[in-house]
Amino acid sequence: MIYEKYYLEILNFLTTKVESRETAEDLTQDAFVKMVSNIAYYDPKKGAVRTWVFNYVRNTLYDHYRTEKESRTSVLSSFADDEGNDNSPVPVAYAEDSTVAVNKRRTVRKVIRTAPELSENERQIGIMYYNMRFKYKEIAETLELPMGTVKGLISRLKNKLEPKLAHLGATAM
Repeated sequence: MIYEKYYLEILNFLTTKVESRETAEDLTQDAFVKMVSNIAYYDPKKGAVRTWVFNYVRNTLYDHYRTEKESRTSVLSSFADDEGNDNSPVPVAYAEDSTVAVNKRRTVRKVIRTAPELSENERQIGIMYYNMRFKYKEIAETLELPMGTVKGLISRLKNKLEPKLAHLGATAM
């Protein structure tokens, strides 16, 4: 059930974070193997299944970055080339997404990744909130932050992003 429900979402997320679709597929598989091995540790009182799943995905991605120094450097250093073009992998769109929605998320993702005034924490929260459509509670649980901190960070993030997005003819979602 977890596999069927979250496979595409996890694969799409990881595709935006690593250098190739094949690596994203491998990491998706690794994350599911870890989840199956640790399913007994899931406690619904501590959070939603989706939050638990993405904790494993996040940790699998961090393990990948730690073990693949070259990949980590190329992925984390800069997503923009000298002309400001976004060179990051683009996720496969969900079937119900329109071209406009996909382009809007790409624009927001590009702004988040290239805005020099954003901290790494703000970037991560921005991707989770705007692109992955996490709710405040899911972000708080995944990042182990207080709900008030997440709300404040998202509010400040919106204030920082709105002028840039308006300039590009988009708005924060």
